[in-house]
Amino acid sequence: AMASPATPWGELVAADAALDLGDLALAAKILGRRQGAALRPVHYQRLARLYRYQNKVDDAVKAATLAREGATGATLLIESLYGLLKKEDASGARNLVAKYPTLLGPLTGWLGVLVDVANKQKAQAAARAAKLDLPLPETPLALRILVARALAASGDKRARPYVLALAKQVPKHPDVNEAALELK
Repeated sequence: AMASPATPWGELVAADAALDLGDLALAAKILGRRQGAALRPVHYQRLARLYRYQNKVDDAVKAATLAREGATGATLLIESLYGLLKKEDASGARNLVAKYPTLLGPLTGWLGVLVDVANKQKAQAAARAAKLDLPLPETPLALRILVARALAASGDKRARPYVLALAKQVPKHPDVNEAALELK
């Protein structure tokens, strides 16, 4: 019911919930109600995530780029980076992180870990990750997931307990499941 376009922001909250639960069919249905000019940057951001989960990497990168034509925030930059990394565009990912150091603030270090891993510099990534503090439990979920992915990708010794604790909180989240797979 919340996904009704008559409910301001309801469809976005519903799309986020569907994506967090890994219900890609429902997310596609919610996001598919808008077409063309009715799509705003907030919709493109969610479409980028949906396309990435569906392994439509080029569509994901394009949607993230269209989303950045509006306001750019940390979660959008994280999603953009995920898309570039999934596309195996490590140089594009590095350039994106370098372009927004002020906006990303302390997230720059965690994003840098993922970029280092993508650039086949796992030892450098592990050294960088070891210097970074874990976020507080009240930190927004998207940022804690970023940390989980970076810890797992770099092979940090804190990865297993951190990822497994996060997996208990959001057991169906596709990005958490991806980080858990990297632990094996």
